[in-house]
Amino acid sequence: MSAFKVIIAGGSICGLALANCLQYANIDFVLLESREQIGLHPGASMSIEPPGARILDQLGVYAELEKHLVQTPETVLRDSRGRKFISSNSRILRFLR
Repeated sequence: MSAFKVIIAGGSICGLALANCLQYANIDFVLLESREQIGLHPGASMSIEPPGARILDQLGVYAELEKHLVQTPETVLRDSRGRKFISSNSRILRFLR
């Protein structure tokens, strides 16, 4: 391990991706998370857009994740006034418990 330790605050997608990269680089880290379990709430979903899928593939985790994705007819993002500003056909990961 390295001579220093990285502290990651939060087990979000970004925190977990960073932990994965640090592990591959053999850099010591600790991941701090306030919740008892890491993950989305039951029934929640997470959209995997092409740039994110490419990064997950580079991290070596997309092939396994892809087994759990479902295609959506349309994903719409809206601004604070409810106006649509992004619309795409994406694949989502559903968390069911």
